[in-house]
Amino acid sequence: MNLFSYSQALSALGIAVSKNDCATVRLLLDHGADMGHCDNYAGGSVIYRAVECGSISITEMMLEHHTKYGRVDDDGRDLVHWASAAGHADIIFMLHNEGLQMNCQDKYDSTPLHEASRHGKIEAIDTLLGLGIDTSIKDNDGNSAIDVALQYGETEATSLLTGKDPINEGRATGLADESKRPVWALAKAGRLDLMVRAKTAGIIDLSQRETRTNMNALHFAALYGHTDILNYLLQSEAIPVNDLNHHKHTPLHMAAISNNVNATRALLNQRGAEPDRKDRWGDTPLSIATYRMHYHVAVLLVEAHADLDAKFVGRHLQTLFFEAVELNSVGAVRVLIDKGVDVVGRNEEGEMALQVALRRDHGEMEGFLRESSSFFRSASEDKENGVKRKNDGGVDYAASPRQKPKLER
Repeated sequence: MNLFSYSQALSALGIAVSKNDCATVRLLLDHGADMGHCDNYAGGSVIYRAVECGSISITEMMLEHHTKYGRVDDDGRDLVHWASAAGHADIIFMLHNEGLQMNCQDKYDSTPLHEASRHGKIEAIDTLLGLGIDTSIKDNDGNSAIDVALQYGETEATSLLTGKDPINEGRATGLADESKRPVWALAKAGRLDLMVRAKTAGIIDLSQRETRTNMNALHFAALYGHTDILNYLLQSEAIPVNDLNHHKHTPLHMAAISNNVNATRALLNQRGAEPDRKDRWGDTPLSIATYRMHYHVAVLLVEAHADLDAKFVGRHLQTLFFEAVELNSVGAVRVLIDKGVDVVGRNEEGEMALQVALRRDHGEMEGFLRESSSFFRSASEDKENGVKRKNDGGVDYAASPRQKPKLER
């Protein structure tokens, strides 16, 4: 009962959990499915996926069925960390009743309150505070949950935390000055003006990283679509364009994750950008964009000759072909035709690519497809009729036994 979906690196149990299919989960557990299988996401076992998806019924079922579920993931995070980061207050409360510690710390010394604050999960913060979590605990950067909320620009979370902990109100007011935040926080907030000012004054290191994710300002600018900051950082050459974060994501991976077209274009225009870098799970930016159906980003990557044999990509080439036609990307269409897509095939609406180009009034694409369609239709008919051709395009009758030469009168 431990069959795998290799496209998602999930066991059958993991797939059932992702679909919130309680009946199938129970059936699999009753037949000995392995709850300890790592589903290839952050090193957590399948119960972590149940918590992340917010399925309280499945989480309870798994806790009742087996207690040896693997208490922490690769980063030392417990189930309470995951529930807090996802904002599932009901699961936090249930885990508390199961006896899990609310003040548990991961390998970065972050508590569940740090996680909820980082992601701005108000209900989770309120629940944790109500359960008496210690707001004074600091992570290994010396930041309390309030500091984290401020750095990540989560103003509502900051207000809630300072309201519950008045002795920190003065500290929070001082930290609210954005100019005092780390450079990666300025990149996340889109504050190029403060970044330039601090850099000019020599009081900021553009390559500074956020410890928890190992992301730098370039990663955050790509993720949140701040193209002006992205271009500034690329021009400064302070950060390598292919720099890696904790999950071995480059800035190009981050742009693919967030479906940021302008950031993708800016990064691909940068000399040395590598579109085929793989993350810790073996995914390239094109793999991610295709899997997430971020097709505009995917088409830009195809134009840049990203690897079409990358994970998730190969079986979606026809879809990428029609998306490239819709976007009038002759470059991507040419690459995909060279890869062997069906030029005269039809999309889900029953249209051929040429019809899509005509509907969208893409003149250049129309001309390119007419030429390509004619070539491939002729090639298909020749194959069906057993026709072999000479280099000049004429019929090679000697090699085409089913063909008879036309006699001249």
